[in-house]
Amino acid sequence: MCPEVPTVIEAGFPSLVSSNWWAVAAPKGTPDQILQLLNQALIEALGSSAVAEQYAAVGVQVPTQTREQFIASLVQKPQAGRSQQISARMSAFRSKADSLCSL
Repeated sequence: MCPEVPTVIEAGFPSLVSSNWWAVAAPKGTPDQILQLLNQALIEALGSSAVAEQYAAVGVQVPTQTREQFIASLVQKPQAGRSQQISARMSAFRSKADSLCSL
């Protein structure tokens, strides 16, 4: 760990919300019937209490988006100008972190 590296809040991102995603992909041209079967199997697995407990143990929420909602979320455009602002601040943050701590 690098105790001299500022926290995200200390670095000027007090309202930062971080998220990530996982996806299961199939080869291009996979028949829709197969995609639907795969999607149904994933929904069932994610709905199990065992999976919910494992996700909760590491502080992760079980995803609830449909396949269509997930695809739509990937193509949403960031708010105008916001991505450049975030990029500039993250570059500054990385520079400071690099100067304080070598990994």
